[in-house]
Amino acid sequence: PPQPVLDCDDTCMTAIMECLDEGCSVEALLKLDNKLAVDEQKIVDTVEQIKAANKMEPSDENAGTVAWLDNFLSRSGSLRGQ
Repeated sequence: PPQPVLDCDDTCMTAIMECLDEGCSVEALLKLDNKLAVDEQKIVDTVEQIKAANKMEPSDENAGTVAWLDNFLSRSGSLRGQ
């Protein structure tokens, strides 16, 4: 499966960090959080597809992609937890 196109790119992540460090409106933070939540769901769906494909035809590339995506989920979860 193709890798998901993320709505919350580096600019979005920077904006979230600035909100946390410098403060911003609750509305702005919720909007950024929503973008991140949508991306997380896209990634979860993609990981499931890759794992299913990997059962049929294992590949090191798929394993590496899943590891990278799992790392993203871990980092974004930590960020959203703040």
